[in-house]
Amino acid sequence: MVLFMAGRPKPSRSATIGAILDASDRTTVPIRTSFIQGRDRDDNPMPGPLSALVRRGRDSTFEQYLLLHAWASGGDFDARRDSRVWARALGLSPDEAGRRTVGRNWKILRALGLVDAQRAGREIRAVLLREDGSRSVYRHPHQDHEPYLQLDYRYWRDGFHERLSVPGKAVLLIALTLGDWFSLPTRRGPDWYGISRSTLARGFRDARRAGVLDMHFDFKEAPLAPEGYTKENYYLLLPPFGPRGKLAKGAHPNFSLAASKASPSPQANSSTGKVNRRTPATGRPQGEIRRPGARSASHPRRHAK
Repeated sequence: MVLFMAGRPKPSRSATIGAILDASDRTTVPIRTSFIQGRDRDDNPMPGPLSALVRRGRDSTFEQYLLLHAWASGGDFDARRDSRVWARALGLSPDEAGRRTVGRNWKILRALGLVDAQRAGREIRAVLLREDGSRSVYRHPHQDHEPYLQLDYRYWRDGFHERLSVPGKAVLLIALTLGDWFSLPTRRGPDWYGISRSTLARGFRDARRAGVLDMHFDFKEAPLAPEGYTKENYYLLLPPFGPRGKLAKGAHPNFSLAASKASPSPQANSSTGKVNRRTPATGRPQGEIRRPGARSASHPRRHAK
């Protein structure tokens, strides 16, 4: 008698990531804000380790670090798995080339002081270290009463990890440390986050295309500017990442939490990646905000002396 056996199962990337998330028994990833931005001795903002990952531009390194955070949920805050499992979770082929990429990513993260990765038999034991790159032992930031962001697992479950580029992912993490309708001029990128103006601008465009951010703009009086005014962009995180429920410092006065929460999120087109834009919270044409009594875009309002 001849028995016909079914073929060997081949878990997909999404199935592998889903198993990682299910095993963690959480719904969000806590990440210290010091990973995004630190403070110098004079309490001025300075770039965190995020900037190094962005400069390298390797999506697999970025994702490997985020997934380790999701996986190493307790105990010694470590994960011990065969590198082929990591390769599948990163969308790589679990062959020699994929395993080499996983190993190279561990070396990068170890050099940045974010993880300690050592071989344990046929597996790799990766241990989380503090997110500030100090190589200190990891503890949940809540235990140390330190500020941290929370990345919702729907980042993976809803496919944002595949739709966003590295600059877009960096913008998402930065936005998770800020309030609703924040303003972040790209000129601040190098000093505050160690990210170039052009990369930060690409990240904002990418995040908007993926349906992560909404944007409106306003004109601000600037007598020394060539046109007499400057354009200022304001951003709002969309579901499932926002709104955050707290207005950013310096947010436009026309914005309110009620308007932020009532404003529906755009629907991403899975085939094109495009987003159907929505009507702005103020009822103005898309992308524009004006203060009461303000003129049109071609005639910026000037404050009375």
